[in-house]
Amino acid sequence: MQGVTRKTERFFRTSVLLVLLACAALPWLNGCGSTDNPQAATRSYNAKARKAHQPAEPSRPGAEDLADMVAAASATKTGPPVEMKFALQQRPEVGQPMDVSIAMIPRSATLDSLSASFEASEGLEVVGGAEMPRSDKPVLGTPLRHMVRILPKREGIFAVTVTVNVDSANTRATRTFSIPVIAGDGSPGPAAASEAGASKPAARPEATKG
Repeated sequence: MQGVTRKTERFFRTSVLLVLLACAALPWLNGCGSTDNPQAATRSYNAKARKAHQPAEPSRPGAEDLADMVAAASATKTGPPVEMKFALQQRPEVGQPMDVSIAMIPRSATLDSLSASFEASEGLEVVGGAEMPRSDKPVLGTPLRHMVRILPKREGIFAVTVTVNVDSANTRATRTFSIPVIAGDGSPGPAAASEAGASKPAARPEATKG
C-alpha cells in the first residue's frame, strides 16, 4: 500500500513539473497565459525567436556609435574644447579609395562656429571631403559628422592631418589632430625606398694614400 502511495506521489510531482515546463515554453496554452488568442500568441513568439537569431545590423557609414570609433590624437594638450573621433570603413589598400568617418564633438557650449580641413602626408591623397563645412552654434556634446575619402598610393604608414578651426567670442583658435593610416603591410614600397635613397647625399670618396 505504501509503495502504491509513493508511486502516486512521484507521478503527481512529475505531472506538475511537465505542466509548468509546458506553460513556460507555450504561454498561450489555456490556463497558462493571459491571452485568449492562440494564433496571435504564436505569431508573437515566432517573431521574438526570429529577432533573437538575427545578427545585429552594422552601423550606417557616417553614423557610427561614438563608442565604436577611435579617438584621434591631438598634437597639443591645449586648444579649443573639441574632441575628434574617426572610423575606417575598410582596410587601406594601395590604389583603392576608401572612406573615413569623422565625428567632431564640441566640448563647450560657447562655441560660435566650427570647421576643419584635411591634408594627407606623402604617399597618401585626400580625394574627397578635404574641407568640412563650417557649422554655426554647434551643440555641446552633439557630434558633427563628416566623411573623408583617401587614396593610398603605396604601402606604408601615413597620416591624415586635421586642422580644426573654432570661432568663439570673436576669436579664432585652431587645434590639430592626426589619423594614422597603414596601407598594405605597412612597409614602404619600392618607390618610397628609391626616393629615400635618392634623398641621401652621395658618399665622399676616400682620399688615396700616396
